Amino acid sequence: EGLLCQWLAQLKRSAVPLRVMGTSAHAPSLLWEADCRGPLAVLLGNEQEGLNAQARQVADVLVRLPMTGSATSLNVSAAAAAILFEVVRQRTAASV
Repeated sequence: EGLLCQWLAQLKRSAVPLRVMGTSAHAPSLLWEADCRGPLAVLLGNEQEGLNAQARQVADVLVRLPMTGSATSLNVSAAAAAILFEVVRQRTAASV
């Protein structure tokens, strides 16, 4: 994870207009409140511990998926599907 975070930080300092969106069950913003258009990297944590501190620091925005009932999180593949759906939805709506 350390090398990935270093690489993302280096990309953000370069001419690449990359934004990094991280996920956290404790993030202040819901996924659909974030701007998912433009060059975007999405960081997903594991089901037990989420993103580590270094990954949360490199993120430009932290978002969470709304959860109801007794579930506190989704497995990473289900979370990735939901997040990528929202990215596509925003990009499709922006082009119409």
